[in-house]
Amino acid sequence: MPQGQGPPSLVLQIFLVTLLCLGQFLDTFNSSAFFAAIPSIARTIKLQSNSTVWLVSAYQITFSSFLLLSGRITDVYNPKLILITGSVFFGLLSLVTGFMLNSIAFLVLRALIGIAATLTIPSALNLISSNFTEPSKRAFALGAFGGIFGLILGALFTQFTTWRWIFFFEASLALPVAALCAVVIPSQRRIRTMKSSDLDWIGVILLTALLLLFILAITSGSSYGWKSLIVILPLTLSGILTIVFGTWEVRRSVLGREAAIPAYVWKYPNFLILMLTALAPFLWFTIVPINAAIHLLPIGICAVLTMATSPRLAATKVHAKWVIFTGQLLVLAGTAFLPFADGPSRYWTRAFPGFVIGSIGTALVYTRANIAILESMPTDLAGTAGALFSTSLQFGAAVGVAAITAVQSNVNEHSSQIYMGRAIGFWCLFGFSAALACATALVYRTEVPVAIQEEYIRGDSAEENIRKITFYLSACWLFSLVAKK
Repeated sequence: MPQGQGPPSLVLQIFLVTLLCLGQFLDTFNSSAFFAAIPSIARTIKLQSNSTVWLVSAYQITFSSFLLLSGRITDVYNPKLILITGSVFFGLLSLVTGFMLNSIAFLVLRALIGIAATLTIPSALNLISSNFTEPSKRAFALGAFGGIFGLILGALFTQFTTWRWIFFFEASLALPVAALCAVVIPSQRRIRTMKSSDLDWIGVILLTALLLLFILAITSGSSYGWKSLIVILPLTLSGILTIVFGTWEVRRSVLGREAAIPAYVWKYPNFLILMLTALAPFLWFTIVPINAAIHLLPIGICAVLTMATSPRLAATKVHAKWVIFTGQLLVLAGTAFLPFADGPSRYWTRAFPGFVIGSIGTALVYTRANIAILESMPTDLAGTAGALFSTSLQFGAAVGVAAITAVQSNVNEHSSQIYMGRAIGFWCLFGFSAALACATALVYRTEVPVAIQEEYIRGDSAEENIRKITFYLSACWLFSLVAKK
């Protein structure tokens, strides 16, 4: 809550939720509409067929890599100003992209749009956390923020317009939103626990660089081959930067200085298990095949309805653990249908029920975990927490898709059955989902002290927790080597 101000009125709260949700809407709309428009874009800007992967990767790489940087800046500086800045740049860059004909310039603009998008999401989450202090209202706001209406509209949008209008539409929303945010969002004058001069810029830059290189390698693997230079070189450099980053952060902790990612965030209740939970939702939506608009409808409708109603569960006495665990069980049940959907004749008997059940479960996990991770964190860390959660979503999709695609390709090379590779890929997804469900059942704590002392959370054990962060990054890097083989 901004210092010295009362809670916003109901009308203002509804307006605030609408404005803050538009940032997430633009990101999901951008992704879904853009996928369908790739062939026509490639023809217009004369991009070679083997380079079309960069139409998607240019945005995803920068978006995934700069989220943590944006989250830290949001928690240190004014989140309202950062949201407005991100919306303005998103709108202007989208407007210019709509007129672009040069392929190189187009890809550069796509990468810059990804950076602009990272400025909107952590700042919007921070503003929700500070302006909606009542648990029920915050749960509603976060649930609305997590909606995927953009996915549905994006898929339908491309059926009736040219690709240029994707960017014109984004600009027509982003720029007015920036202006309205400047007027409507209350001034964010509040006491912060950290000064801007204390921000670990070197650590943040190192972390952003290693994430950029790692995601570049993983994204390029399925397109250029895991033994290509564009995979091996950035993957190796990301491993080196992981060591450098860990060494630098331990050194800062010994000197008693703030880390790039505050190490004490890992000590908040259930933060680690929620981060692991976040690896699954985008992976599921990416792996599940959507080849036509009719296939999108059950996923979109069920996911939207679930996300619209699940915030009510946050206001009840049902603990987040059991809501998330129930969602994970539904994901397992839905995914179990998909390996047997080996032909068009089995769409309604195998694929359709799998889509419906799995999308409900995935939406339930995504929405409730998103709410839970911000419920467990103080307002001054909301941007960082939201950025970490979003980064895990992107990591899960990038690494998981690379691993499952590698398995599918290997199976297809040694099997005469066309659907065998995809079926094995779904079983891999099932196994990963089962492991997460077991982890939630065993690790997620339901009995957490009502008041956790900040002195304990932000104590002097930073060095130990930094080693945990470095270990987590190293594990991701090693996993990519296994997937490569």
